Amino acid sequence: MFDPSRKDTGIKILDHKAFIEEISEFAQKEYQNENIMKKMKGEWEPLEFTCVQMQGKDGFILAGESVELIQTALDDHIMKTQTMKSSPYAEFMFAQIEQWENTLMRTQDNLELWLKVQAVWMNLEPVF
Repeated sequence: MFDPSRKDTGIKILDHKAFIEEISEFAQKEYQNENIMKKMKGEWEPLEFTCVQMQGKDGFILAGESVELIQTALDDHIMKTQTMKSSPYAEFMFAQIEQWENTLMRTQDNLELWLKVQAVWMNLEPVF
């Protein structure tokens, strides 16, 4: 049992102070990366695409604030994920980061394509 009044306690913890601080700092930064990932995923929960009916038409389009919010979230999260991916404190969760980055990139590509097709369709719709 530890007795603080005893002079020779066996372990001289102060001799290992720098090493313990280094491990503690590394663990803290790993924990921060885990929290950033959880927060990013949580920010997607309330987001959803909103379709609005075209004026005087039977068709619906993606439009409005929801598209802007999703594009903003995508841009922000892609940048955060790529920053995290290059961090030495995120190596333990590298596969999860890559999977998340791929999901974000596919979502961004699909959204851009959807909006391009929608724009062309809206321009050509009067012709048909």
